Amino acid sequence: MTAKNVKIAAGSVSLLTALICVCCFINVNEDGDARGLWLVQRPTENIRSIDVTDHENGLAISMTADSGHWLINGEPVISERMASLLAALSYLKAAYEVNGEDALDLARFGLDEPKKSVRVEYTNHRAHTWLVGDSYQGRGAYIKEANGDGIYFIDDLRAEVIDASPRVFLEVPLNQVDFRRINGIRIASRAHGEIMLNRSESPRGGEDFFWRIYEPYFGNARKEKVGEIISTAEDCRWVRRGGGGAPDDKYGGTLTLYDAFDRELVIQVGHEKDGRVSCKIDGMGGVYEIRKDIASIFGLEPEDLVDTTLYYYEPASVMEFKLTWSGREHYFISLWEDTDDKNKKGQRLVMDSKGISSSSYHEFARALTSIKADGIYRGDEKLLGGAVGSMHIKRMSAPYEEIIEFLGIDDMKEYVGVAYNGHVLSYLRQDSIEWLMSIADALLSDD
Repeated sequence: MTAKNVKIAAGSVSLLTALICVCCFINVNEDGDARGLWLVQRPTENIRSIDVTDHENGLAISMTADSGHWLINGEPVISERMASLLAALSYLKAAYEVNGEDALDLARFGLDEPKKSVRVEYTNHRAHTWLVGDSYQGRGAYIKEANGDGIYFIDDLRAEVIDASPRVFLEVPLNQVDFRRINGIRIASRAHGEIMLNRSESPRGGEDFFWRIYEPYFGNARKEKVGEIISTAEDCRWVRRGGGGAPDDKYGGTLTLYDAFDRELVIQVGHEKDGRVSCKIDGMGGVYEIRKDIASIFGLEPEDLVDTTLYYYEPASVMEFKLTWSGREHYFISLWEDTDDKNKKGQRLVMDSKGISSSSYHEFARALTSIKADGIYRGDEKLLGGAVGSMHIKRMSAPYEEIIEFLGIDDMKEYVGVAYNGHVLSYLRQDSIEWLMSIADALLSDD
């Protein structure tokens, strides 16, 4: 049972307990006289079917009992929610009956055009159909039997349970994956094609993980943007039965989420109606409705997700770093040497055969990791020239080796294309590389 269902179960048990307490409380006063008016007193197991129609919102549902279980169109109903409705309808009690001429004025109590109707059929084939009207100052509700004359007022608890139907029974949780452990995402949309994202262990200290994008680009993804995708999907995790037409139109697209347990959730979305979108869920028959918010995921452009930081990974694990630009070169190496303590190693930092301090290295590392590309390169690759510079990095942890090349761009002379291991991802002002080279030059002159 999910955390959300646990909350529902706890709430339903509390509500059921409250209903029983209300029954006991209003049934007998201090003198032992009956108070209130029982409309129905039947064991819950005597009910064989319940039909609820919401006339205001055009919703309807039919639920049937089958060997101790409740079903909607052959699919099981969430039992915690069913328990509260059964308790309310099996032991239906009015706080009072409307008497006199008032009882003839159905419109006064909202019963001329009832908000809901509830038909309850029992195992002996007898049935009651209750019409539900207005509340009184926002509390309780007036009801009457369809073929009866009496108008009754029921308490808040029973009214709330009936009022929540059939909506709550039309909702189904998407619990195929653990939204807290999503490791992979695939977004396929008509507007932007396919986007593939994958979560990996973070190479940065103090971070648990990072995200990479594999389609249509190859690079790092913005962690906060990926988090928004997962949060939006989780917020939309309750879908409603009966979504109408097949999902193949306005918001056409498919979202697939993969979790750490090799499970997947596939949502195919389509038509929009009344603030909701029709959808199909793999492994769940029929068409459902999902919140319109899900459409924002398919509106994302791949460029929105790419992290344009030139060098993402943690500099502390770098063993060798070679930066070349316009015929110039800087070469950094981290050497680990023996110390007087046989259990410890000492680190010596060398740039261009000259020792530098750790503070100087960290100054250079901060500059390197602060550089962001100016945008995603979407130009013609035929306009890319040869390499005018590069960064070649070897690390103690994954990725153990990375080559970043700077390529000339024929129609963007002030910029260079940035290629990661042969894949051109972004473009960057040449001034940014010049600035990094100048910091390395200054460190050598200072140390």
